[in-house]
Amino acid sequence: MRWEYRGKDAQIFLADGEHLYFRPPDSPQVFRRKLDEKGLGGRVPLLLMFGKGDITGLFRVENSVSRKGGDETALRLVPRGDGAPEVQRIDIVVGNGDLTVREIHIYDRMGGSNHLYLEGTELGLSLPGSLFRFRKPKGVEVVDG
Repeated sequence: MRWEYRGKDAQIFLADGEHLYFRPPDSPQVFRRKLDEKGLGGRVPLLLMFGKGDITGLFRVENSVSRKGGDETALRLVPRGDGAPEVQRIDIVVGNGDLTVREIHIYDRMGGSNHLYLEGTELGLSLPGSLFRFRKPKGVEVVDG
């Protein structure tokens, strides 16, 4: 996985299957974390994004609503038991034709929320593996944690 934000507050998130790398805007450091439950600190949203969590074991569908004339479906997911203590709910919007995730809304138990809008998703692309390998920029320190 590679998310690259360009512009004034440029930053990068890169997951190579083993580690997650994050470089904040204008930082002389890149932070590296192991891509497992311990390394992600049990952060359920990150575990799910990296395919490391069991979404059907952690959540149940509380509500399903058709939107945009049946073009997409909004699903409200709520935690089962104690498996996702930091999450109040996750709302996911999925395209009915191609089953791509279009929106993710994560609400935590402290009242915070994160909203991701995924546009222009392209499936079946052939991308070079080098795009997902971390290369340490000159003058930048890699910090574990």
